[in-house]
Amino acid sequence: MAQAFGRLGVAVTVVVDSPRILERDDPAAAETVARPLREEGVKILTDRRVRSASSSGGIATATLSDGTLVDAELVLVAVGRVACIERLGLEQVLRFATDSLR
Repeated sequence: MAQAFGRLGVAVTVVVDSPRILERDDPAAAETVARPLREEGVKILTDRRVRSASSSGGIATATLSDGTLVDAELVLVAVGRVACIERLGLEQVLRFATDSLR
């Protein structure tokens, strides 16, 4: 989403509470994603958390854990990402795939 909004001319700041984006992935892969984002003008702030947020006059202000203030007209929040696969019936698919290989 950051890249899409950035390409539409929106100033984008991504705040991540880990040392890099995509912390669960290989560091080289994460840098492969981060580099073009930065080159396209997306500001990536790592090792920071949003401590508080307020809104006044149509502008939202986030105060980060290091004291940085980030102002924005719109805020998109994405917290955590966990696979939700319990109801997909993968055991049936895997059984079918395994049976078809025999």
